[in-house]
Amino acid sequence: MRYSVLAVPLVLAWVLAEPACGSGSPAGASAQADAGVDAHMGGHADASVESGAPEAGPLPAGVLADGQGGPDGIVVDANNVFWTNHTTGQVMKCAIGGCGNKPTVLASGAEWFPAGIAVDATNVYWADEGATGTDGQVMKCPIAGCPAGPTVLASGLNFPQGVALDAQRVYWTNTGSGSTDGQVVACAISGCAQPTVLATGLEQPRGIALDGSNVYFTTDADGGQVLRCPLAGCSGAPTVLGTAYDDPLGIVVTATRVFFTVYGDELGGRVLACPLSGCSGALTTLATSQFGAQDLALGKTHVYWTNHDGDEVAACAPDGGCGTSPTVFSSGDDTPTGITTDGTNVYWTDYGSDMADGRIRVMPQL
Repeated sequence: MRYSVLAVPLVLAWVLAEPACGSGSPAGASAQADAGVDAHMGGHADASVESGAPEAGPLPAGVLADGQGGPDGIVVDANNVFWTNHTTGQVMKCAIGGCGNKPTVLASGAEWFPAGIAVDATNVYWADEGATGTDGQVMKCPIAGCPAGPTVLASGLNFPQGVALDAQRVYWTNTGSGSTDGQVVACAISGCAQPTVLATGLEQPRGIALDGSNVYFTTDADGGQVLRCPLAGCSGAPTVLGTAYDDPLGIVVTATRVFFTVYGDELGGRVLACPLSGCSGALTTLATSQFGAQDLALGKTHVYWTNHDGDEVAACAPDGGCGTSPTVFSSGDDTPTGITTDGTNVYWTDYGSDMADGRIRVMPQL
């Protein structure tokens, strides 16, 4: 089982206007991988596929690029779609209108395992998980490219995963190597000699999202938690918004609510929402029986998410009511992972079944 790295599709802050029933605002999610499973294992594809070059021939409708090596995190700005190729160690770019199945390699590294990704008006930022728990990095590259190599903002990290941005800092989760060594940290977008630790002693923090005052994240503690911490930090005492969720992963926030996915529990995966003040007695279930619900994003009128194990993308109105029958937005995918939206489309990554058959997909929003 692979847990993807969830993308960060907003340029600066995560705070959004709360969508009314049947309306919404663009948003996206942040990041994680299965600590101790393949997300932390070494070994890239061989040289024949490390270039990210797709196979010859026309692309099917709704596919921006194929032949990708484990596409994972994904983000979009006004002009381009950016993603990480986890198994081939690449950060990629393609125009939102298409790139002739020839995406640009912005950066690559033989020992990289790039994961979460974010973008602002100038740069692309991403987490490189590393392979040992001591060699992870957070890096950035100008949107136009970095032929001399990316800038390393922070290094020596313990499996960094999710990435989020505001105007001053980049934030990420260090998933950690054990049960209590995870962290939520921040660094100036210009770089830092030592990242600022906002929360520590965490059990595998994964997804991450911001509003103007707080950072929100998911962890594995106590059966799975959703937590909140002020941007100034909370040391080892973040506020628990909700608990006893089995593998909470993707997370996004609006002005009043937090939305998150539960990868798998006795209900087979769920998509949930609750007030920013806390979930106790106020939990909204958008959908149940979702097969490996993973990343999620808010569109104009619907919440969209990837069902990693069900090979489909699903959608539901943000106030729920879908039960076990949300709208199947796309089916027949190949291990869909990260997802993001802009004002028009939904974009997602199909991780694929090997190291060179991943795809970047796009469809108009509902």
